Amino acid sequence: MKALDYILSYSHTQKNPKEIYPVRVYNLLKSLDYNPDKIQYVHVAGSKGKGSLAQSSFELLKAMEYKVGLFVSPHIFDVRERFVTSDGMISENQLILLIERFAPVLETQKFHFFEVCLFLALIFFEEEACEYTVLEAGVGGRYDPTNFCTPFVSLLGHISIEHKELLGDSLEEIAFDKAGIIKKNVPAFSVDQDENVKEVFLTEGNVHFYSDICSVENLTISDNYTGNFDLKIQDQLIYNINLNRIGQAHIKNFCLAVVGIMSKFPLISYDIIREVAEKKIPYRMDLVHPDIIIDTAHNDTSFQNLMETLESWMNWKDITLCLTILEEKDIQKITSILIQYKSIVRCIKVFDFDARSNRKSRGLALLALLKDDFTLEYTSDLRTHQIKKAPLERLVFAGSFYSVSIIRDLLKDQNLCN
Repeated sequence: MKALDYILSYSHTQKNPKEIYPVRVYNLLKSLDYNPDKIQYVHVAGSKGKGSLAQSSFELLKAMEYKVGLFVSPHIFDVRERFVTSDGMISENQLILLIERFAPVLETQKFHFFEVCLFLALIFFEEEACEYTVLEAGVGGRYDPTNFCTPFVSLLGHISIEHKELLGDSLEEIAFDKAGIIKKNVPAFSVDQDENVKEVFLTEGNVHFYSDICSVENLTISDNYTGNFDLKIQDQLIYNINLNRIGQAHIKNFCLAVVGIMSKFPLISYDIIREVAEKKIPYRMDLVHPDIIIDTAHNDTSFQNLMETLESWMNWKDITLCLTILEEKDIQKITSILIQYKSIVRCIKVFDFDARSNRKSRGLALLALLKDDFTLEYTSDLRTHQIKKAPLERLVFAGSFYSVSIIRDLLKDQNLCN
């Protein structure tokens, strides 16, 4: 049996009072004589950008030669992506042995899938003697299972409407939930937010916003669309950062991670910052071929970032958009954003697919909303799609994290992706 199947076999889906989620993994670990408090944490939440904030923070700590853990959600290809240290991803055999050791305990708990992963990851990080761990919240923040910790810094990505059934119907309610990771006497840094989100955040603690603490100067865009810039943080200026990522959103997330880590390590070497900037984050505005991008845009904010980047940053036109959307996403808002950028879209291909989750894909619903504004194609099963790229055609794949592994395999079959 594979590790993922083992974890799924101990995972349950019943609803519980939300107040128990931040404590029940933590309390179980303490009862087993583990001490999650001995690790220092970076805690990351947000609707968009939290993955790049988490990855950048991890790479900065790792480059300073600390033993660091990284816990992220969701995984793209392999559940082991949730169990990473400075030494790399946990091996399949290590993870299976870890699950087997704690199987009798897990059988009694009725944890959700995310909680099983977090429980195992925190044991793994402690046994690997991690000094620091970057924790990416799953959904929300205040009642997320990762919110057991008092971190040394909290980082907040952009907040937008999402998971309304869990977080609330309004932006303010969602912001309140995300703001739960803001802790008294702990520095908190956020990307720029809508004014009503800022107000919610500031009622929770002393939050510093991107535009108030740093700025990007002398930005140039390279032939492969990555950015070179100088970063000004208050009275410090870090010259010549080559960020191996595409678009303004990635620049802001990287800079915010730098600010967060510098709050703890003000003397971090600028060379380390430049070194980490060269590291690519796969499948976030990822140019996998000169004319093909894969992105995990999955809500209205991330689609706005994607389309704006394609038009203004990359100057792409006549694009073929290939879209995969899961239920519970606000597809009407996503559709309205796509219509704003219809002048750069040649056609849209919409796919349904096996999402490997409790949520279903919503290809047909998206198709119905787009039919009056675009030339469309529909495929009921993404795995059966035959990619036939014309010589000058530009393909952009966007949508669910769960579709990325399928897309990568399709592109590999046509020698269009490494």
